[in-house]
Amino acid sequence: MEPITTTQAEAILKLEPIDVLKVYSGRANASGNHCRCGCRGNYRYNGNLPNVFVGSPIRGKDWTLDAEDINASKVKSTLRLLQESVRAGRLVTASDGWADVEIDGRSYTIYLVEGRSL
Repeated sequence: MEPITTTQAEAILKLEPIDVLKVYSGRANASGNHCRCGCRGNYRYNGNLPNVFVGSPIRGKDWTLDAEDINASKVKSTLRLLQESVRAGRLVTASDGWADVEIDGRSYTIYLVEGRSL
């Protein structure tokens, strides 16, 4: 993955927690490829969004959200960490709907709500 562009950096710095659907925090693989299946970390969903609630089928009808999956404060803190990383000049990678930074062997990723992009 290539580092983010100036335009993407500016977009990340303007994001608010309400723009983020979910975040991922997990151990990074040694190769730099971060598994996102949940075996090495956790997803937390933004409970301040109307479609995120206990029992929500946002992950699919057979895997609904439970109370442990919903944590708006974790979403906010991960977004702030990513924004601080952009300001500090750390290597941040991104695509249209997500952005990621690795710090001390841990990967932090934000996923934007539908319709929002970098």
